[in-house]
Amino acid sequence: MDILTFISDIRLDLRDVAGDASEVLWTDAEIITYANDARNKLFTKVRNLIVDAFTNDDVAGTGTGLPVCEFAVTALTQIYELSPKVIEIKELSLASQEAPLTRITLKELSEGLQNWRTLPAGTPMFWCPELQTQSVVLIPAPAANDTVNMVVSRFPLDTIALPGPGETAMDMGFREEYHEDLKTWVMYRACSKKDAETFNPELAGEYRTAFEIRVREIREELTGRSGAIRNSSTGTMVV
Repeated sequence: MDILTFISDIRLDLRDVAGDASEVLWTDAEIITYANDARNKLFTKVRNLIVDAFTNDDVAGTGTGLPVCEFAVTALTQIYELSPKVIEIKELSLASQEAPLTRITLKELSEGLQNWRTLPAGTPMFWCPELQTQSVVLIPAPAANDTVNMVVSRFPLDTIALPGPGETAMDMGFREEYHEDLKTWVMYRACSKKDAETFNPELAGEYRTAFEIRVREIREELTGRSGAIRNSSTGTMVV
């Protein structure tokens, strides 16, 4: 579904289709704001709607150029900032090693490896996601240049927006089967707009509850799929 179709569907659900653009109760810009909020909320709560091992950085979306699934390792440098599009790192490995590095928490470092800051540089054995926002720490510090490859869950790279003149309407940036699930949160936001003709807190609450129920269902669906993948001999990742 593209964004123009999505907006049209929302207007039908809201019965906000009469008159011209100056007469609607919700502008296209408001609906797009609600849609971006809904998508962020869905991805934050579900976490595994996009599992990615191939996108190097986020330059196609935010323009920051920060790493998503791959970054260069510089000798003696321990901390590496990641794109805010990364939700969770599922696996992290060095190109020079066959086995992935072991994830370790700040609590585990504090309890069992208190001298991690002063360890001699060498081949990293652990990575920690908790020491700096949107960063990973390699332990010990690498003695040589290398490359980190990751499997991550992430947000879509592009913010939902209206097409410009001559542009094709963008899609929603993730699996189409879940596009409909944004609508209840959009309707919740729309019915929460504090205007005499739009504010309906009771209906807003019903839409919010419906969204939260669907989030739980999607989490269960994806858990079932990932379990099937882990039991497969093909190694194919489909989420």
